[in-house]
Amino acid sequence: NRFGIVVSKKIDKRAVERNRIKRMLREILINLSSTITSGHDMLFIVRKRIPANAKIQTVSLIKKVLGEAKFIK
Repeated sequence: NRFGIVVSKKIDKRAVERNRIKRMLREILINLSSTITSGHDMLFIVRKRIPANAKIQTVSLIKKVLGEAKFIK
């Protein structure tokens, strides 16, 4: 699987914060990669600011979205 993560300047003007969000999402996706069916290219576009302490909520949201798309084994 290949993942793309897009965080625009509308979310935060500081590159440090945008990169923090990307790193967090990348870590979540790597941890979930064993449960995701193979052979997919996915693009995640961040629409709302993600707080630093909202990792658990973000994991559950990604699991929900991937489950609805039937990408979870």
